[in-house]
Amino acid sequence: DHPEALTSLKVCYEKNTDGNCGRCAKCLTSMLMLACVDALDACPFDEGLDPRALARLSRALVEQALPAIFRKEVLRTVRDPRLALALYAALLRWTAAEAVEQMRTEATSLKTALASRARQRPRSLHSRWPDATRSRPGGPPAGARAPAPR
Repeated sequence: DHPEALTSLKVCYEKNTDGNCGRCAKCLTSMLMLACVDALDACPFDEGLDPRALARLSRALVEQALPAIFRKEVLRTVRDPRLALALYAALLRWTAAEAVEQMRTEATSLKTALASRARQRPRSLHSRWPDATRSRPGGPPAGARAPAPR
């Protein structure tokens, strides 16, 4: 509706010029959104949208520019298959990294729990099993000595 807004669009914080670098996370995510609505060609970016750069974006940078709630929705609207594949690869990488981090956290807490348990003073056999010193059915009476070896 407002082509003049697109031609003067400034999103880049990496480059202090009238244009946009086309390489930083903010430029790349903005370019992706503009590509989804076929408006990218009207905007002043110094470089084209590179699928490889999009796939390499770090999760922390993208979370600032593209909230999680929109990511899968954006993936559905990307028309260029190379861009869709790059975004999908990034999403998979982030999901895998999150799973690995969760596993590390759980392993650390398990390790801590096991180490804590190992440090606890072991109780005596008698306190654990009070009946251990009493006679068992069919066994010798409590306190009986074993026969001497021949």
